[in-house]
Amino acid sequence: MLRTLIVSIAAALLVAAPARAAEVGLLIMQVSTVNMNNEEQRSGGWPGDWELLNIETKDWYKNRWLKPLIAEVPVGIYCLYAVTPARNAYLRYCNEPYFRVLPGQVNNAGHWRMGFDPRLGTFKLLGSLESLDELLLDAVKAEPELLEKYGLRLRK
Repeated sequence: MLRTLIVSIAAALLVAAPARAAEVGLLIMQVSTVNMNNEEQRSGGWPGDWELLNIETKDWYKNRWLKPLIAEVPVGIYCLYAVTPARNAYLRYCNEPYFRVLPGQVNNAGHWRMGFDPRLGTFKLLGSLESLDELLLDAVKAEPELLEKYGLRLRK
């Protein structure tokens, strides 16, 4: 009985796998933070850890320092969920603009910039969906095969 149940579950997973694989898109995105003071003067800038949330499924994805996110993620509507600009700061955001990941294609969410005042622990979105061309060029250099898999034709 138990063996039959395990085989049935395994067969169901194998049947479901191809359909699920078609429901992903390639997401390219970068997030950075800049220091701000209470007069809104900006200085420096550094990448930090950041997280995305699929609003529909509630699944989240974490990206680490310095590198842009170039990853296959499930389709859906996403928000920039949180940013960690400093060791002791975890800033939840998840506000507009939201963005959609469509299946089977490259989805470029661009560069997002968050302003952070470390003295007050406050932050705000300074820019989103920026530097689309530059980020795409970085992705082409980093992961050309993955971009070609999603239909982006690269000049050799």
